[in-house]
Amino acid sequence: MESIISETLSPVEFAKEAGLRYITDNISGFTRITRRKKYIYLDTGNKEISDEKIITRIESLKIPHVWEQVWICPSPNGHLQATGIDSKGRKQYRYHTKWQHSRNSNKFSKMRSFGQALSTLREKIDHDIEENAFSRDKMLALVVSLLDNTLIRIGNKYYEKSNKSYGLTTLRNKHVKIDGKEVKISFVGKKNVAQEVVLSDKRLVKLVKKCKELPGHQLFQYYDEEGHKHPISSDDVNDYLRENTGLDLTAKDFRTWGGSTAAVKKLLEQPRPEDEKEIQKKLTEAVKYVASKLGNTVAVCRNYYVHPIVLETYAEGKLTEAIPDAAEKKEQENKWLQPEEIIFLNLLES
Repeated sequence: MESIISETLSPVEFAKEAGLRYITDNISGFTRITRRKKYIYLDTGNKEISDEKIITRIESLKIPHVWEQVWICPSPNGHLQATGIDSKGRKQYRYHTKWQHSRNSNKFSKMRSFGQALSTLREKIDHDIEENAFSRDKMLALVVSLLDNTLIRIGNKYYEKSNKSYGLTTLRNKHVKIDGKEVKISFVGKKNVAQEVVLSDKRLVKLVKKCKELPGHQLFQYYDEEGHKHPISSDDVNDYLRENTGLDLTAKDFRTWGGSTAAVKKLLEQPRPEDEKEIQKKLTEAVKYVASKLGNTVAVCRNYYVHPIVLETYAEGKLTEAIPDAAEKKEQENKWLQPEEIIFLNLLES
């Protein structure tokens, strides 16, 4: 049902499918220098490029003037066309238009493999979170469990420093308030939108309380074998996901999975209407519900966080076909997956 490049493809194969070569900036490339207030481009032998066709290709990339240490792909069909360092010291990338188009078409493609790996991952989290000390694995299991349960953005140090906005890995003790048997997490997130999450799960509440008691301002920290303390980073979380699934997953995939399964749940709360206008109204309501959970706009959720297969099958009157019957339900019974997750996974596997 999906018109996307297979999620099983490696990046090299993915590029090939798009008619491109997978190239990194580790190979020798063209460079950009300024001479007499004008850009000139040097080839891999540091000789000035005079070929108008090559210069036209390079200039079509619209590499920003502020970029330094510019690397330009010597091949017109490389998936990566240019890299550079921006004014804030961040590495930036320019991709081939074919690669961008394929990746945009493929943005939901990891959901099937994500869903298939989710039970094993949650079981691993359940194991790691019970470790005694504040080890790396215990703290990563806690953070991923919170990510899974709350769908909070992962956050990173750059946005904390430059925008004073926070995410799960950059939360500070001041963002957490203990309220009896609950924990309230309040912070300013992306685009300065106020976020608030209430935790009531006993185990998560207990662990977050303990994290708050650790010395320092950072909420999530771990101790290494030598007793040194380290903050949990978004890279740590993504590494944990990859290590324990064998897949190229990131924290963002939880938000896409959570948004899509929330839409399934909302759409199945009541019988599907027959009137076309009412159907469209139900679809809009479902996406609005997802937006409220993720803290995004309705447009962003529809385009990036609700898998189109959910909306399409509901509009066609086929979403209920993914609900397992009694025999299938027994076979698919899984303490690690919610009913709406099983339904969504059935859709993806059909």
